[in-house]
Amino acid sequence: MLYLVRIGQGIGGRRAGGDMNHASIKKPNIRRRWLGATALSFGCLAATALLPVPLAFAVDATWQGNGAPTADEWNQTNNWSANALPTGTATFANNAAPTTVTVRATGAGSDVTLDQIQFNAGAPAYTIQLGSGAFPNPVGRALTLNGAGIVNNSSNALSIDVSGSFGQPSTLTFNNTSTAANTIISVTSSVVNFNNSSTAATATIFIGGFAVTNFFNTSTAANANITTHQSEATTVFHDTSTAGNATITNVLGATFFTDSSTAGNATITTSTRWCGHLSHP
Repeated sequence: MLYLVRIGQGIGGRRAGGDMNHASIKKPNIRRRWLGATALSFGCLAATALLPVPLAFAVDATWQGNGAPTADEWNQTNNWSANALPTGTATFANNAAPTTVTVRATGAGSDVTLDQIQFNAGAPAYTIQLGSGAFPNPVGRALTLNGAGIVNNSSNALSIDVSGSFGQPSTLTFNNTSTAANTIISVTSSVVNFNNSSTAATATIFIGGFAVTNFFNTSTAANANITTHQSEATTVFHDTSTAGNATITNVLGATFFTDSSTAGNATITTSTRWCGHLSHP
């Protein structure tokens, strides 16, 4: 059998003395295949572009301290078991680590944001010193809790000293449903904020001069013991927050209720100033 190749007509065949019998084989369409491959490549690129960006996982770490150059600085990675600053859970245990933890480092990343601070059973009484009002170089720092807040499985209460100056205040913030647990909080020339539906729980809060503790949104003072013991010290309830069942004592300071906030079933004692409701014009 003799086969003839005809350009542009595919591949056919002829038997001797017979009619042309065209085979079903066709010339490849190179252009179409190139376009198809190109479209497939762009499609793969587009699909790759639509892939979700991997989420950054929270870092859990245990405080061990004693790192150089500052043995008690929170913002020093070699003071933590993970050799990284915690963003999830910061755990404190009975492991011979320094029981005073300072948050005073300067520069980018010197403020602290994480989900919770947890104290294991048997942990000693720790103190977190947030900022410093020391003259002549006061340092204002921020500690923000977005998850469970303070989780204390120890019989010893955590102390947090929130210290700053008139121009360099420090800020302790509880967001979402976080709790202050039974923490002892002292505030000087600085701010403590309870946002969202967070709670002061059974905390003891001492508010010093030029300091304020704010309750926003639907947060509550719950069963906290709050004392404004210096001039220009205030506790302010905003939005629909409530004083809950707290015990509030105004020695030289004041307590205010604004917006639709309420005193709840709180016990409020005022020595030399006053407690009142502020209305907006």
